[in-house]
Amino acid sequence: MRTYAATLKYTQSLAYKISMFYAQRQLGRVGIAGILLLVLGLGLAHSNGYDFTFTQVIGLTIVGCFAIYFWFRFEIQRRWLDKLKSMGKPEAQLVVNEETFTVSSGAGSSTIPWKRFTDLWKQDEYWLLFIGKYSAPITIPLEGVDANVLQLIEEKIGEAKKSNSA
Repeated sequence: MRTYAATLKYTQSLAYKISMFYAQRQLGRVGIAGILLLVLGLGLAHSNGYDFTFTQVIGLTIVGCFAIYFWFRFEIQRRWLDKLKSMGKPEAQLVVNEETFTVSSGAGSSTIPWKRFTDLWKQDEYWLLFIGKYSAPITIPLEGVDANVLQLIEEKIGEAKKSNSA
């Protein structure tokens, strides 16, 4: 049975990057582009003499959308930073094998069977592993993590996604 271990090192700058990426991915660039198109439409409507009350309603809608986006991003960032603080030393020990994924830090320990994983989002500096549609992801910083660990994670989550979709 293949078993690999790694030390994961977390930083505040990584938490900021993750919160930005996660907010964009969850809300979608399409939503942000939609807001920008709404702004353009508002400008055109106002310049063509539409009722000002109509443009006020659209304007408030736009402001509300941006407020929701920034609140969502702030909340995600706050949660990541709170978790980082609760860890004490910003490191975690990761052990992966054919059956389970185990991570331990000052914030606690968890062992999860591979079949519970539902998705994997890969970025250059980190991976986000999901165990449910509405759960917070598990973050794997890639710095210093052996390629064998990453290969096993990718392989096992790929298998889990196939069996969960069947």
